[in-house]
This record gives sequence, C-alpha cells and structure tokens, in this order.
Amino acid sequence: MEKFDANRPRVIIDSLVKEVEENKSKVKNKTRPIYFRDDRRKNIERQVYSIPTIYLKYRKDNGRIASDIYSYEQKHGKLMEATDYGQEIIRGFLRKKDIERTKELKRTIVDRGQDEPAVITCDGFLINGNRRKMALELLSLEYPSETSYKNLEVVILPNKKQSDDDETPPTYYEIEQIESAYQFHTHGKSEYSNFDKAISIRRKLDNEMSIEEQLSYDATFNMLSVAEKKKKVRQIEEDFLKPLECIDKYLDRLGRNGLYNTIATAKGSNKGQWQAFIDYYKSIDKFLRDPKRIHKLGITKKERGDIEDVAFKLIRSRKIQGVDKKSHELMRLLPKLLNNPKSKEELLELKEIKLKSYGETTTDAKDAEIKDLQWYRKNEEDIVHRVRKSYNIFLGTKESETPLELLKAALGKLNHENMNLKAIEKSKLKPSLRMAEQVVNKADEIKKEIYKMIKNL
Repeated sequence: MEKFDANRPRVIIDSLVKEVEENKSKVKNKTRPIYFRDDRRKNIERQVYSIPTIYLKYRKDNGRIASDIYSYEQKHGKLMEATDYGQEIIRGFLRKKDIERTKELKRTIVDRGQDEPAVITCDGFLINGNRRKMALELLSLEYPSETSYKNLEVVILPNKKQSDDDETPPTYYEIEQIESAYQFHTHGKSEYSNFDKAISIRRKLDNEMSIEEQLSYDATFNMLSVAEKKKKVRQIEEDFLKPLECIDKYLDRLGRNGLYNTIATAKGSNKGQWQAFIDYYKSIDKFLRDPKRIHKLGITKKERGDIEDVAFKLIRSRKIQGVDKKSHELMRLLPKLLNNPKSKEELLELKEIKLKSYGETTTDAKDAEIKDLQWYRKNEEDIVHRVRKSYNIFLGTKESETPLELLKAALGKLNHENMNLKAIEKSKLKPSLRMAEQVVNKADEIKKEIYKMIKNL
C-alpha cells in the first residue's frame, strides 16, 4: 500500500471527472450528510446523484481486500486501479470476499432498493460502496431489462477549486478518515475480516492516523473514559497488530514476504491460521519479547529462537493428526508443555526439521497451500510422534498403545480423507499395489488370530 502525505490532495484524473460530470443526474429531493470534514457536526447535506455503474471505479485502498491487494503488489508491483485490468483484479478480490453477505446485499437491494448513497471522489472512485457496485453489476446481469440495477446513487466529493468559494478536494488522509467512519457505520454491509482489518489498521498507522483517531468514528469509543480508551487501544494492538507482526516474521522465514493471501484465514476451519497467530502472540510471543517474563514459559533466553521455530512449524502443520487439536489450540497448550522439562525436551526435537524445504518458492495462495501440505506430509511422522509424546508426558501418561488402539489408528489411516488413490504417481502404482497386498495379508492374519481367541473363549 502506498503511503500518503496527509496534506496532499488526492490526485484527480481529469478524463474520468469528465465522464462522471457528463453522466451524473440529480436524484430529486434527495440529499444526505456524509462523514466528511464538518458535514455531520454542522448537519450539512449534500446532493445525491445517480450514475451508471460503468463510470464508477473500485478503489484498491479498500480495507475489505487489504490482504489481497498487498499480496498482489508484493508479487506483481503497483496495481493501476484506473485501468480496466486493475478494475477486474479488484472486482475478483471483492467477489471472493464474504460471498454470503454479497447475496444478502443483493436481496436487500431487490427488496428495498438503494437506501444510503455511496461516496465517491469527483473522478468516480468509490470510497464507500464498492460492494454495492458489485452487487448491482451482478443483479444487472441477472435482470438485464431492469434499469434500476444499472445505476448507483452517490454523493460526490469536491473537485479542484475553480473559484475562491469552492471547497478543496479531499486529501488522502481525509479519504482514510471517511473509510474509517463508514467502517463503524456498516448497517448490515459486509464487515472486514479480522485479518484484513489488521492490515487496514496498520496501513492507516503507517500513514500517521493513530489508533485513537481510527476508533474515534465509533460512537461507543467516544463515550469511554480516558483509561477505558487506553485499554481499547491496547486491545487493538493485542488482537490485530501484534499477531500481524508475528505473521510478518513467519512469512519472512518462509520467503513469502508480504504474501498475506498465503495465510489461511477460514473461520472455524482446520486450515485457519489467523487465530493461531493471535494465540501464538498472546500465549508465547509476548513472553519471548520480555526478558523479565520469559521464565513464565519455563525456558531460557537461549531457547527463545527454538521455541519460535517450533511454534511456526506447528502453525504450518495446521492440525496434528493423532492429537486432534488445531494449531491455535496447540498455541494455547504450548506454555503448559514447555513448563514440563521432559515435555519441552520432546518438543525441542522438532528444531531438527527445516521450516522451509530446500529450494521451496511460492507463487500464490493455492501454490502455498499445496507446498504446506507437501511439507507436512514429508515431516508428518516426526511432528506427530514428538507432539504426541510431549502431550502424553504432560498428561502424565506413557506412550503405550493397546492393540485395539493400534487397530483403530490403522483403520483411521485407511479411511483418511487424503487416501485418494488417483493421486498416486504412475511410477508408484506397482509399489502401492504390493503395499496394499501386504495390508490385506496382515489384516487377514490378525482377523484369524482374533477369531481363534474368540473361539477358545
């Protein structure tokens, strides 16, 4: 994301201004106050216009798709949002975000029409209303004869000054302010994912908008006492910014700097990693950072790097088979395992595994998911063995499995979701067949032995 000078007016594209001016039409008897400068405080209402959606542009500095844009620009360079290609890229990112809420917005527009207007720059870039434009475009494809879906109602921010009485155009800083204000007044629109919100908060911080100001657009924040406001700011740091720092370090170790779209963020999923980094920071990293508190983890200063390394490997694994705990649950459990010397000793054996495979590179999110799975399969035996042993030591149990438990585990492997025979390489089909025959023979031996034991009873 680009940094901006708070006092510098946003660059305006004159050719796009002309398109907006030629195609806008006033909505009769409709004005609205917007979150811009003193409009709300002075109750200033601005004219609402109707503009065909084809003349409106998606804006890349949209907090809802912050992780996607950041990852794209890290890989491909600056995204030119004014071009048709740039608009198609942004549209694709928006289409994939919160599909259910997009369907809900479409239904709302069909039932009630457009209620609150969007806010655009004078050259047609949407500050608020990106998803509404997309919903209207989808509805227009579904109902091509319905003209009401071809236009979006908007309030237009000032153009360049033509006379002393004209307002000045908005600065980049003011545009960030508007986005922050509308994020806290969504009224049913799609919320940012917490991961995208973290990146959006940091982008604003990098551009000199404090956390306090970002939160000031939330009326409930302004009602808090000074002490409560400070607590809320610390909470934002703990829940968003510090975990994001941990992600930066993790991506750097994997050679994926800035590729935020390679972090799995699915809620309630075995693949979710954002929550794992939140729990990693709160349970482990905050103590690793503080020499005075590191003893609470039961480790020495020299072990800090090893503990971080082990935690990152568990997060990359996403879910450890045989332990039945997701990576974020393991992060919460880790301090207890580390405080047991023998349990910690087992975990530290994982430092012998390389977090990144030799020569590994990642091109996109899908490729990263494949690489993560390949890495886990390669190291699964060691990871599962060490984590299970560490966990069992913590529980005060011995690594002893009964024949019945071993049979259950073997059956579980055969019924595992990854047992996709079509994925076997051609060169490994014959070895796989021999292995399957050995499994059948061994299973037959076990079956006969158990049957004999039952008969003897």
